[in-house]
Amino acid sequence: MDFNFESRNPKYRIFAIPRPEIRSLFVLRMLNEIGWKGGFDMILNRLSDRENICPIEFLNSCLNFIDEIDYFLHKNFAKEYYS
Repeated sequence: MDFNFESRNPKYRIFAIPRPEIRSLFVLRMLNEIGWKGGFDMILNRLSDRENICPIEFLNSCLNFIDEIDYFLHKNFAKEYYS
């Protein structure tokens, strides 16, 4: 169950949250930084581009990345991102 983590500043939306088994605050900070700088949107836009289909290697790397970080992601962001 995810608690309702909200940022007071809309620029700093919460993308990743602490989990009981997670010991690395560095990883959480980096995932939130990726989100704040538009990294998740860039990945999604690149994968969704039907005019310029991405190479299979890029697709594989993106899917591996998402698979590795899935556990860290805030439930609300994950639902929105995966839909």
